[in-house]
Amino acid sequence: MFNFKLLSPLFKNFFYALLGVLIFITFFLFSFFIWYEIGDVSLSLHGWIAIFVGSLFMLLVGVSLMALSFYSHRSGHDEEAYKKSNLDD
Repeated sequence: MFNFKLLSPLFKNFFYALLGVLIFITFFLFSFFIWYEIGDVSLSLHGWIAIFVGSLFMLLVGVSLMALSFYSHRSGHDEEAYKKSNLDD
């Protein structure tokens, strides 16, 4: 396999970001191909707006929950909850 220890952290971050973008584009193209092959599926403007707003809301909720979990871990809230749960035993 590839030895990542020799690479700078900036290059590793760029590599992972590029990999994420390539995976996203692959899934997008695959989804578009499947949608196109289904055939007689048509959406009005309201349908496209609903898909866009729903996807945007889902992304916003996912990013927010991940940010909260990172914040909770780094601020020590998780340690406090762990210590309190051990006191109950």
